[in-house]
Amino acid sequence: MIGDEQQLRDKGKGAFRIDTRDAIEKVRREFAKAVMGQDKAKDGITTLLSLHLANLTTNRIRNPVPNAMLVGPTGVGKTHSMRTAAQVFSLPFVSVDTTSIVPAGIAGIQIEDVMAMLWGQAHTILREGRWPSATEDIRWLAERGVLFLDEFDKIAVQSSTDFKRDDMRSLVQRRLLKVAEGDLVRVGVVSREGGAPPQADDQWLDTSNLLVIAGGAFADMYERTQGRRRNAEMWRQIFGERATVTEDLRNYGFLPELVARFPVIISFDQLQSSDLLAILQSEADSPLTAWTNFSREMKLDIEFDHEALAMIAERAAELDMGARGLQQLAFPYIQMRVSAALRKGEIKVSICAQDLQFDDELYASR
Repeated sequence: MIGDEQQLRDKGKGAFRIDTRDAIEKVRREFAKAVMGQDKAKDGITTLLSLHLANLTTNRIRNPVPNAMLVGPTGVGKTHSMRTAAQVFSLPFVSVDTTSIVPAGIAGIQIEDVMAMLWGQAHTILREGRWPSATEDIRWLAERGVLFLDEFDKIAVQSSTDFKRDDMRSLVQRRLLKVAEGDLVRVGVVSREGGAPPQADDQWLDTSNLLVIAGGAFADMYERTQGRRRNAEMWRQIFGERATVTEDLRNYGFLPELVARFPVIISFDQLQSSDLLAILQSEADSPLTAWTNFSREMKLDIEFDHEALAMIAERAAELDMGARGLQQLAFPYIQMRVSAALRKGEIKVSICAQDLQFDDELYASR
């Protein structure tokens, strides 16, 4: 959303002016089209990004915009929501699988490499927009990007007392603390994507103005934290019976200092059958689009009966499978019907509700 008419340079200081209202309205429109359901969660993310955008033109040392944690079942739109936001904003946006981050000295993605990704994103944005892209310009924009830490729950230690025994995960948490709390972090010399030359290994980013959002399923949150809350009744009255609060994150196996750096918790609900049906009917996001494209290549006309789609959506909702479960439910039957049609040389195949046969034993345990 950084357009030529919106972007003004302030004597090389890297100050951008953005039409925040227009940007946020675009986010709301894109969310409405791309992310089904989750109205409260989408509003929360939109508000967070609004605060972040509003602070882009400030030169404060510490950005008051809080980091956030996205919590909810798998396949309900957490990562998709952030990917949608990334497509709207012309801001450095990096999404990284947190389980791939390793402590210093071990082969794998280092925190410095993540900083290099932000650096590369900033350089690309400036270069494509034909704006000044000196080292200070790149640094200024990179420091105001958005970092999404996916699969964040996978770096929790087994319990809040196991930090010494679970050194690998606790070390990663401590390294992420440096990013989340705002500190100087070295930019890696690899994968700069055209930014500073590889030999320039003295670049640093101040993460104070970086918006960090973490996301995870926390599938066993209730079981691992049940009965361990202090002032449990107060939390229940304020947020509800099953809502996740910061104390739960500590009990789940996160450093108290790290949890404190994610004060905003945005909860995603399990998708309803109506949401899943809307996904199936969405040309952009439906798992059935792959079948449509394949059939077109094979000169086969495929059509999906509305009742069949509704049945698939309803079964996926019953089994709490989320959007990722739609393909799992639909694939066996569609594959059988399409393969049979191709063998017989047919030119059309219909997927009808009366022909769907779900194996209850197969899906009951999922």
